[in-house]
Amino acid sequence: MAEARKDVRGWRVAWSPDLGFARVDPEIRRICAAAVGAFEELGCVVEESCPPWSDPEVAMWEGIWVPGFAAANDFLDSTGYEGQIDAELVALLREGAALPLLATSRAEVFRARMWDALVEWFGPRDLLICPTLCVEPFEVGRFAPAFLDGEPLRRRILGWVLTYPFNMMASVPAATVPCGVTAAGLPVGLQLVARPRDDAGLLRAAASFERARPWSDRRPVA
Repeated sequence: MAEARKDVRGWRVAWSPDLGFARVDPEIRRICAAAVGAFEELGCVVEESCPPWSDPEVAMWEGIWVPGFAAANDFLDSTGYEGQIDAELVALLREGAALPLLATSRAEVFRARMWDALVEWFGPRDLLICPTLCVEPFEVGRFAPAFLDGEPLRRRILGWVLTYPFNMMASVPAATVPCGVTAAGLPVGLQLVARPRDDAGLLRAAASFERARPWSDRRPVA
């Protein structure tokens, strides 16, 4: 694609280590912050900034994710699947069935305000960068990272990712590019977020980063 071969010189890039609300592991923050330097090398003007929105977790969970999940799986009679369906799945289905329509309406109002704030904030900017995940990959069999043990169900699903504000709430182009590894040899991703409907610009930014920080020859330690 011709757009991916263009450079990003002169772009105004915003870097946010936590989007203003997330709990990000210091090692992930450090690796991603170092990777952002590639955009300065590419001729971009980089500043630390993030959209002026509040934490979208509750609105997204109660008004969008859980009702949608329950509706997509309402063919399951959870009472007849005891011992066969994961207990977390049963809890989600029951929670979704009990939520009032008002929760969805509030979430849609929140999403509209979030969109307006993002569009206005993006005005002079071309790209937003943040970590993709708040923690390094964790072992198979865990429902969530250890630091979320004992937290409410929604925190254990959303409390370690930074993708949902863009793919479920704001619906803007976003991509993840590998940007390094932790001391344990585990991969770290950098999330690039473009202006609304600027898919071409997103591909241009991702390709530029990968040329500046090639990674395809690196493999995780077995």
